[in-house]
Amino acid sequence: MGIGKMISKIRIEKGLNQRELASLLGVSNGAVGMWETGKRQPDLDTIKKIAEFFKVPTDYLLGIGVFENWDILLKNKTIVINQISQQAQQLAVNIKDGVDDISFAKLVYAFDIHISIQEDGTIGISAKEPIPTYTENYFSNTIPINNVEKEIISLYRTSTTEEKGQIIDLLNSFCTLKKKDRTRILGKCFDLEQQSVEFVAADELPKASGADMGK
Repeated sequence: MGIGKMISKIRIEKGLNQRELASLLGVSNGAVGMWETGKRQPDLDTIKKIAEFFKVPTDYLLGIGVFENWDILLKNKTIVINQISQQAQQLAVNIKDGVDDISFAKLVYAFDIHISIQEDGTIGISAKEPIPTYTENYFSNTIPINNVEKEIISLYRTSTTEEKGQIIDLLNSFCTLKKKDRTRILGKCFDLEQQSVEFVAADELPKASGADMGK
């Protein structure tokens, strides 16, 4: 199940419509609709926000990793806890008797132990949040965005909620056009921008001339 269908599934389970979810997340209604239909994917920060809002691991939303079947794990929480308890007891016995390599590997994974080698050769050991996440890997194969797309995203992020909705609606309409129509519109926008630049330059020329005449 893709992330869009997963968002739709959880949203419906929580009794929310797209408009309500969009309002709670601070995004446009169109954004939620595009996620759920697979036309767009939420960015990493939004995925984390969705996971925190619904109180589920990000792996569950992405359909990968340890928590891919999070809903099934929750339904069988007692059985899973009993299994963990048995494993923990066995690990405790192994720790007392001397940990073998496999048991040691389980401990390192369970507590998310990280090793760092300092400049002076000493070793630093730390334990981070023991919940694995694969969201970075999930985005590693996506197509990088170009500068124009970055400018659009930057404009979107700094816009008001109403303006964001208008931007999404405009982009949706633009994407439905045929290629020749999109090319024609982009060409017209380019011409208008060039005219604007030429107008500003022509307007500044008399000012510069006047300044020269006053010398």
